[in-house]
Formats: sequence, C-alpha cells, structure tokens
Amino acid sequence: KSVITKRRVIAALITVFAVLVSTWDRLSMSNFSVLAIGLALFAGTWVGFQRALNGKINSFSKRAFATAQLNFITGTSFLSLFIIILIVLGRVELQPLPGGPWWIYTGGVIGVIYIAATSLIVQHLGVLTFTLFSVGGQLIASLLLDIYSPTQGVSVSGYLVSGIAMTYIGVLVGGVRQSRLERR
Repeated sequence: KSVITKRRVIAALITVFAVLVSTWDRLSMSNFSVLAIGLALFAGTWVGFQRALNGKINSFSKRAFATAQLNFITGTSFLSLFIIILIVLGRVELQPLPGGPWWIYTGGVIGVIYIAATSLIVQHLGVLTFTLFSVGGQLIASLLLDIYSPTQGVSVSGYLVSGIAMTYIGVLVGGVRQSRLERR
C-alpha cells in the first residue's frame, strides 16, 4: 500500500519541472494551448489509474497476459461501440485498411506485451516509480531520435540534456529505494 509522502510529491514535481526544462527551447507562446495541457494532464492521470488497476488485477490473477487481455477486450468493446454509434449517426463510413509495410500492424501485439510487462513491473516498483522511469526513458528516446534521426530544424539542446538529468534526480528522490521501504 503506497501512501502520498512529501518525498514522492517532490519527486513528481521535479519530474514535471524536468519535462518543462527539456522542452523549454521548443515552447512558444504562439503555440501554447491551455486545452492541450489540460487534456494531457487528464490523460496522464487516467494512465496512472490504469497502471495501478492493472497491477491490482495482476496481483489477483497472477497472469500478466490475462491483465492485458482484459485491457484489450475493454478497449476493443468501447471502440467498437463508438464506431457503431458513429456509423448509425451517419458521421463515418468504414474504409479498407491502408496498405503498407507489415510492421504498421504490429501495434496490437506490442500493446499486449507492454501492458503485460507494465502490470508486472508496477506490482514491484509502484505506479510513481514506474512512471518516473517511463518519463525518463521517453526523454532518452527523444534525445537519441534527435541525435540519430533529427527532424529538419531540430537540434539537441542543453535544455533536453538537463531535463533528462533532472528526471533521473526525480527518480532518485522518490524512486526504487523509497518504493521498497514503503511496502515493508
């Protein structure tokens, strides 16, 4: 049972600040959207709840792929119902799947593996620690993409590197050691 502690709140705030720092040179007030920020916060909150719920389901079922299957059954049911409603209302028509390389259709398989893995990891690390590591990993991946496959006009900045370092400070502040201590 994890509790909200000052240390965990500070770790989360450091990580949020680190993400802000890592994107500082790419922010502009002309493109700023309060709605986009609000939607991102809303989605992030629900992802955290989903991870926690997946961890609970996995601790009960002891089968990570059963947890992933439940997620995909729920998601597919919701999307199917949503599409049926849109078709009935005349807002959308079904289209054939696009052609392309085989790997564009691997998202479902990767999603099953990801949800199964996260439901196992969250049980041991906790939602906050897992999320801190996840954000840090996303920032490192963005750094690698900017270095090895840069988009035109984008360069690696000190802000990005500083943000990544700060993210891992957040991991250390609220990270694995604290997570293990709280479960005892």
